[in-house]
Amino acid sequence: MKTALICIHREVPCSSIGADLVVVSHLNLSVTLQPVGGLFVPRTAHRVVMVRSSQGGSGYRISDDLVLTAAHVVGESGEVKLFDTDNWLPFRRVWYDDDLDVALLKLEAIGLPTVSPARWGLLSSAAPRVPVEAHGFPTFQALGADAPRDYEQIDGHVNPLSGAARRQFHISVDSKLWRTGPHPWPGMSGAPVLCHGRLIGVITETVGDSNRLAATPITEFIFGKEVQQALRASVQHDPIVEPADLEGIISVNLPWQKPRSWVSLLRPTADVLPYRSQGNDLVDLFDWASQAGFGACLLHGATGVGKTRLAHELVRAVAKRGGAAAFVDEFDAMSPEARDSLLRLTRLRQPTLVVIDYAETKPDVIGPLIEHLSRNEDEELPVKLLLLARSAGTWWDLMRTRSSLLEDVLHDARAHQVDVEPLSTEQQVRLFSEAVRGFAARLPSIRECAGRDWPGIAQRVAAGAALPATVNGSPMSCQVAALTALLAAGSMGDEVVAQSTRDQLLAHERRYWLRVAQELGFDKFPEGLLDDLVALVCLYGARTRADALAVLARYANRDEPESLGRIADFLGQILGRPSDGYWQPVHPSSVAEHLVVERIRAQPWVIIGILPHVRDYQLVHALTLLSRAAPTDKVLWGHVASVAKKHRQRMPFELLAGAAVAVPDSRGIAAVIAEAHRELRPDQQAVLVAFSGETPTEQARRDLWNLYSQAYSNLPEAQLRRAASRIASIQELLNIVRPGLTNGIGAGMEMLPLVSDDLDTLYRAFAEGGEFAEATGRGGHGYNEYAMETTRRARDAARRVTGRLDELSPYRNSFRKAPGVLDELGPALRELASEITDIRQRLDELAEDFGAAGSD
Repeated sequence: MKTALICIHREVPCSSIGADLVVVSHLNLSVTLQPVGGLFVPRTAHRVVMVRSSQGGSGYRISDDLVLTAAHVVGESGEVKLFDTDNWLPFRRVWYDDDLDVALLKLEAIGLPTVSPARWGLLSSAAPRVPVEAHGFPTFQALGADAPRDYEQIDGHVNPLSGAARRQFHISVDSKLWRTGPHPWPGMSGAPVLCHGRLIGVITETVGDSNRLAATPITEFIFGKEVQQALRASVQHDPIVEPADLEGIISVNLPWQKPRSWVSLLRPTADVLPYRSQGNDLVDLFDWASQAGFGACLLHGATGVGKTRLAHELVRAVAKRGGAAAFVDEFDAMSPEARDSLLRLTRLRQPTLVVIDYAETKPDVIGPLIEHLSRNEDEELPVKLLLLARSAGTWWDLMRTRSSLLEDVLHDARAHQVDVEPLSTEQQVRLFSEAVRGFAARLPSIRECAGRDWPGIAQRVAAGAALPATVNGSPMSCQVAALTALLAAGSMGDEVVAQSTRDQLLAHERRYWLRVAQELGFDKFPEGLLDDLVALVCLYGARTRADALAVLARYANRDEPESLGRIADFLGQILGRPSDGYWQPVHPSSVAEHLVVERIRAQPWVIIGILPHVRDYQLVHALTLLSRAAPTDKVLWGHVASVAKKHRQRMPFELLAGAAVAVPDSRGIAAVIAEAHRELRPDQQAVLVAFSGETPTEQARRDLWNLYSQAYSNLPEAQLRRAASRIASIQELLNIVRPGLTNGIGAGMEMLPLVSDDLDTLYRAFAEGGEFAEATGRGGHGYNEYAMETTRRARDAARRVTGRLDELSPYRNSFRKAPGVLDELGPALRELASEITDIRQRLDELAEDFGAAGSD
């Protein structure tokens, strides 16, 4: 982790703190790459700085031109020095609070190295021993009276309730320190306290003995008007405060992250446009989130209606009131980090809101969250769970009745469908113009767009262009149209000729992909290849590099780990790697879905050649995406059905039915089941009733839940159930040919020796007849009689051979099918063995974790 530190030049006692060339032949790519540890690691700017003022202490550079420190260590002005340079630069104090002992400094210099804005955090729970670190410049780091001080990285822990009555928290230092005196902390005043990379406080004084430091939480001042204004002027966004002690379950939320490409400007976190209220949805949800006690709510609706953007606005609204609010990542509830965060949810001390996006695909996440959130010690504290999903179908009904706990907790859960009224022409024009100006303000931060007069271009586009015909009345279509119109007016590359604005946008996005490829040494991509590769990422994803390599190897029909590894890393770089996986699809999802469907139509191999060979979670991911993107596309689902019919052991009924539970429209998967699994057991037929809209039996509901959780779960139990389904499918595959082969081989063992004898009789008869004719002469004495006898013997032998072969003919089909079945059986058993090995490794890791926890 890079740190952004400053050192206040003069010191006061802290106790007084009032102080190579690779050729991918099949893909036809030439690659020259310099990998670092197998990955491509971008360089980052050094963030450590030093400051000199009227007094001494430490501080933290929170943006390019702002420094946070303790109020008592600085006056109204002073000088600063970047930690790795020798030049002193002036600063002025722009805000301070003596009661909190915190000050904000503005660096009055230009050309400073750029740093990412600070990430802000709070401690949401009263659970003890939150791991933290502090960076500063204590006096014991000075080797001599006039020697400069180096900085110290201190590790320790916080018990959040200690110091709370004084609007502080206390850090117990765990580091072993060498000291030059009994009090090592002078110079640490103003040092930052970090928890999982988030700034949670500023050190202001020592407490009692020398192993405890006191800090002011950032939540005591971060939402003040003056601090907000200073931050907005510096980083162009409002600060977002995340629950740092829930790191094991929350997702990264960096709205200020510099956009890498045009499509990234459309993400909900990009904040290109102000939030547009959908009626009273935000107000109603904020009122709900403020009510006492635990509650759950489901927001559902089609893609592009603004569910995620609405949820982000709600998270910000709750956080601005001092609450703990965040999106939840897909976590492993059995990992030590997740277990720690989940246990903290039972001791919350701040109003809390957690949000799960694509909730219908995350049963492993919803269950543990509800279990812990609903058991919070303070029953009057507002604690809320917001679920976002494409639909409130079968999965939601099953979730609410899964157990007595969930049935009790979710019986009054709200389910609200987010609908967007089609915008009027006037509203579309206004939104289009706003979007043009908003995108113009952000485009200069994209490398390809630098140096153009985007505000002037935006003014011409907004004033003179007619609303594109591709706008369908939704806010998202207006934004996509605005972005593509702006890029076209700015002459970004060659003229784009496409049927839709999404095609135009992807054509621009492709230029970003190609630029990164060229920087990494990829000389060229054949027509359509790059789109195919990105579609593979979006369709299948990959949790590990090995899974990514397997997808590429299937696509290229070659196994070249080194070469394909460089391509896998390149795709990971342009699409980003989330915490829960190696590959991340294009966002927003509507663009990814459009790309995947178009590539499958152009190159069916993306489905036909790869779908039957990916991991179970990738197969379910692909079925889910296709059901969202094109649930009634007969050609597309025809490809899927042909794969499922041929590879039933890879796409068993259980996996298909489980995936269908969560999708908004299950017609495509239902058609695949009908084609590939025509002979269903009564219990399987009962399960399918739910997809036709009829009410399933209680047993069918239980079966549905098991299939659903099995399909979308990564827990060892679900993996074992999936393996059991695969084994059953392999058994069915063998049953196709086993009776025929067994009986046929048995019959053959009896018949073939007799056939061999009859053929030998034929051979001898003709051989002897030829020898007799040669010895006696054709037509000689006795020849006719001998020829007639030989012919009779040959005829009888031939009839016996034909009859015996006829007895074997019923087994012909079994022998004809056997090679194909065996061809499928080998890879299926290898993949099954690999998955069982993974499960065993996972269980071993969990055993080690629990063993370590027990020894602690």
